[in-house]
Amino acid sequence: MALEICVKAAVGAPNILGDCPFCQRVLLSLEEKKIPYKSHLINLGDKPQWFLEISPEGKVPVVKIDDKWVADSDVIVGILEEKNPEPPLATPPEFASVGSKIFPSFVKFLKSKNPNDGTEQALLEELKALDGHLKAHGPFIAGEKITAVDLSLAPKLYHLEVALGHFKNWTIPDNLTHVLNYIKTLGKNFIMLAVSCCSPVNLSRRQKLPRNMSLLDGSQRSMHELVPDYKILEPSHVMWWLSLLCREKKEVLSLVCVLDI
Repeated sequence: MALEICVKAAVGAPNILGDCPFCQRVLLSLEEKKIPYKSHLINLGDKPQWFLEISPEGKVPVVKIDDKWVADSDVIVGILEEKNPEPPLATPPEFASVGSKIFPSFVKFLKSKNPNDGTEQALLEELKALDGHLKAHGPFIAGEKITAVDLSLAPKLYHLEVALGHFKNWTIPDNLTHVLNYIKTLGKNFIMLAVSCCSPVNLSRRQKLPRNMSLLDGSQRSMHELVPDYKILEPSHVMWWLSLLCREKKEVLSLVCVLDI
């Protein structure tokens, strides 16, 4: 029987997975363990009564396990590992805290209005530490296989790239090659998650995405070639995936037309 999970819906798009890294962490864990599940996308701006009855604080994610609704991503992931030990996702203790300071450093930098307060440098130091760790132990944090720490960090790195790119025009430096390769690899899992959790919707005109893209060399590529099932993804997910492709191929993409999809 499929587990039931309540996760955040995208703002203004109730049929699209939202931007909660804690929900995404649990969903990625379910996907990695190949546990069947049914997702309920919750509009946190207008929470349904049935949801408030199972989650009085109105928080997501919550998962129904053994007829009981369980909250908190740490608790949920722990129970999933205990009840479904294969494939194992537990992170070796010596690697469990790797990258743990990146997200709080990102939040401080994002909120900062003073370019000289050291928050940018603090984030860079954390990313450099991750890059060094991946160089020594990668491709994933604990070696050759994905573990729980990767599934927790992946959504946070996605938020870091999208938010800092949008609000500060800031990107992870190109010389942090191990971090960028790590993000690219995890990005594939992330996009597949978005596809599996969403149902087809018609995006609003404000959210329209182009049918085609133009590469720097003048060649045309369809969005279906570049991004799998792009029609049902939140636009920021699509553009993030395209940015990963740009980094890998050293190509510059430009919008050529915006058509109904």
